[in-house]
Amino acid sequence: MWAVLNDEHTQGIIELVNSNNDRIIAIIGGAMLEESLTQTVAERLRAGNTANKLLGDGALGTAGSKVDMLYLLRAIDKPHQQAMQSLLKVRNFFAHHVTTSFNSTNGKFVAAMKDLKLHEGRRRYPHHYLNDESAASKIGKIRNNRDKFTVNLRLALIALMRDRLRHETNSNTPRSDETVAAEWAAFLKRLEEERGLPLAKRE
Repeated sequence: MWAVLNDEHTQGIIELVNSNNDRIIAIIGGAMLEESLTQTVAERLRAGNTANKLLGDGALGTAGSKVDMLYLLRAIDKPHQQAMQSLLKVRNFFAHHVTTSFNSTNGKFVAAMKDLKLHEGRRRYPHHYLNDESAASKIGKIRNNRDKFTVNLRLALIALMRDRLRHETNSNTPRSDETVAAEWAAFLKRLEEERGLPLAKRE
């Protein structure tokens, strides 16, 4: 399961998962990360013109500055900060090099890929809502740089979604784990009612 921000992200994930084109994967993945960063920071700020200005052409106008702000707000930890900055560097590398791939030996690209370490020591993705990782999907085998980028992107998007769920919108007021878990249970119940699919048979 991916952390989906909106319907456009759903389409982006489908294209990313089904594509064999490295550029498409890097560019779409980077765009999804940037949009999620903007939404996550926005939901930490008081809504209004001041926030819009900061997130537009102001101090928080770049994706990198949004990553750093989330780190300062303790929304993400140091490994996630480093990985998200590196994901953005990989995206930018593909955006500025017409003929390249995840097999590139360019020094800056290699350094950025080396800093994608969110998967290390993990067997499963974190669950979006729950703190129980046994309820989440397993991380597949990482065979190459493309897999490494995709897995770290997925982990980054989940981390951002988890933050959005764990505080009141447009504030830094935390929400309890019980409240978040109850929302997940209600979501599953709605799916069961809409699709007629017993929860026990859902993955």
